[in-house]
Amino acid sequence: MKKDGIGFWLQTRGGWLCQYSDSIPMRLVQVRPFAWYLVDLAYDVAAGRYDLTIARKGGTTRLSR
Repeated sequence: MKKDGIGFWLQTRGGWLCQYSDSIPMRLVQVRPFAWYLVDLAYDVAAGRYDLTIARKGGTTRLSR
C-alpha cells in the first residue's frame, strides 16, 4: 500500500468474514463451516473505489456488497 492507493484483504475472524482496509476490520458476513463462497470484486481505478459482493455458492442471495 502506498499514498493514494487502495488495498484491502479478507480474513475469517471469530466466525465472521472480515474486510480490512486502513488496518480496521469490518465484519461482512458470518461464515458457515464447509460452505463455499463466491467473491466478486469490481475495481474502478479511475474513481478510486471498489464494489465487493459475496454470495454463498448455490444460493441466489447476496450476502454483502
